[in-house]
Amino acid sequence: MRLQSDLVDVMMEVAEDRLDHVELKWDPRPAICVVATSKGYPGSYPKGVPITGIDQAGALPDVKVFHSGTAMHDGQLVTDGGRVLGVTALGNNVADAQRRAYDAMKLIHFEGMHYRRDIGRQAVHRIVGLLSRRSLRDQIRPRTGRREGRKQGIKPASHPADNETVRPYQEFRS
Repeated sequence: MRLQSDLVDVMMEVAEDRLDHVELKWDPRPAICVVATSKGYPGSYPKGVPITGIDQAGALPDVKVFHSGTAMHDGQLVTDGGRVLGVTALGNNVADAQRRAYDAMKLIHFEGMHYRRDIGRQAVHRIVGLLSRRSLRDQIRPRTGRREGRKQGIKPASHPADNETVRPYQEFRS
């Protein structure tokens, strides 16, 4: 979803050994993918279980539902593998992408469907933690008072978060 360049054009350039002519364009927003699995996966699992809600989930903004273990039987979409679907969402930040992916996942149903409910949580907590520490630091020692304090000979208080920087999204990828 993040790749905005035409993948066919890129593959043609690769096949013709002209990779130096390729400039990939990416959507800068983060993406989250939640995988829906069949009951019993990774062991044995039933096949042919009807799936509903994919059209509604895929109609949500910045959401795509990728099929993996699905098949059509008599005009009905059914499970045909252990990893059935990948629900992927883009967001303005990791928390937004996470919310969109899980909102879409709630619209999809098949008997025995399982999915993890912690995808993206670690990245969200890391970002929220950094922002919370900065907010707390600013409440304890407002930035506007630092210069005036130095002029009066008062040393500003230090805080562990002073030495931390907010890392760009790319560093949070596993």
